[in-house]
Amino acid sequence: MVYRKLLQLTFVKVLLVVLIAEATHFGVKYDLWQPECKLTKELRKTTGLAADKLNADLNSFKTLKLTQLKLLSFAAKFQYTKEAITLRAIGSAITADLRALRTNLEDAVPKAMRATAYASEAAGALFSGIQTLHDATDGTTYCLSASGKGSNGNAAMAAQGCIPLDLPAALTSEPYATGVISDKGFPKISELTTTQGQGKSSECGLFEAAGGDQSSNTGVQFSGGSKINLGLGAIVATQARQPTRPDLTDFSGSARQQATTLYGKAHASITALQQHAQGPKPGQTEVETMKLLAQKPAALQSIKFQLAASTGKKTSDYKEDDNLKTEYFGKTESNIEPLWNKVKEEKVKGADPEDPSKDSKISDLNTEEQLQRVLDYYAVATGLKLAKQAEEIAKLETEIANQKGKSPEAECNKITEEPKCSEEKICSWHKEVKAGERKRGFCNTNSNDRRNRNNNR
Repeated sequence: MVYRKLLQLTFVKVLLVVLIAEATHFGVKYDLWQPECKLTKELRKTTGLAADKLNADLNSFKTLKLTQLKLLSFAAKFQYTKEAITLRAIGSAITADLRALRTNLEDAVPKAMRATAYASEAAGALFSGIQTLHDATDGTTYCLSASGKGSNGNAAMAAQGCIPLDLPAALTSEPYATGVISDKGFPKISELTTTQGQGKSSECGLFEAAGGDQSSNTGVQFSGGSKINLGLGAIVATQARQPTRPDLTDFSGSARQQATTLYGKAHASITALQQHAQGPKPGQTEVETMKLLAQKPAALQSIKFQLAASTGKKTSDYKEDDNLKTEYFGKTESNIEPLWNKVKEEKVKGADPEDPSKDSKISDLNTEEQLQRVLDYYAVATGLKLAKQAEEIAKLETEIANQKGKSPEAECNKITEEPKCSEEKICSWHKEVKAGERKRGFCNTNSNDRRNRNNNR
């Protein structure tokens, strides 16, 4: 009788142990995984934000370059006018801004690549870890607890931000939610230790310990140093039934130890990208852009340089800065708008690749290729014009010299002795003569080193 009671008591104890053991299977608490899904969504915004940073400077570069080419096209047609000096000065200010934009882009590109790489890696790790918990279900039991630990949280996963990557959507520019990503860290990812991350009981056996040697027992041998690591450190269990989460709230403070992890590096690279300032920006209109540029030191320096080049002086000789600004740009840049109105209506040649002589209105030219052809056209036209002028001047000088009897030919005709010919270096001595002719100088004086004629004849 006593034995029978002892046997019944033992059976009850064993049953209680089994029931207790079954009741201590814990999944992951909603408050642990839900903020990580939110963070996944925010991290994926990095690609679009990085592209936006780069495109802002690229668009500024393109706009400023086109404006510069339009101004220089007008200046190329009317090279020696006061308006051309003004436009070239603004063009010089644009060159300075373009140089600054190139430097800014050279700095921005590695920052954008670094932020995108780390943020993508972190987002992928978070999503993968939580997806693993999502899939650990047989339709009845589950590892993701819903809010309040009352039910299966799988259905809420997508709504909280844990979805497969959709790259077109990720490329849209949308700012980070400040409650999820701050300048210090990830505010919602606070530390959860021991039992703080446990979800609903009796639902998930993923975090169960092996009853003995792991090679012959079900579960993870936590006592031997094994652990479960999901999301590259986002959800970690070093003890049975205790999914935990590290502190990622402040990488310069409480989460300093996490600063060198994937998540710390992701935050640092994101912060560096956010703090990267945009380069010089054009105004909303060409007039506004030109007014902004006219106020820059490079514009005034260009005016001084052009004046010095035309007078033989030094740029330092021009000291009346305010007077120069007023003369060329107008008081409070009042000359700019009428000048731009004139520029945009002006017709120039060279834009058409088939017919360079065809006229095009500057405001209708909107590609660098068109405007560069205009500059090339006027460069050629100016070169030909200068060459023709030089030829005409040389011809005129010769005619004047002939009238005065001092032309090279006239001087050559006066020489009758070979030594004198060589001394003057204006002709060569003609030794081969016909019978009865005198030996005299033979003119060889023009730029092509061509003999003009035999002075003996």
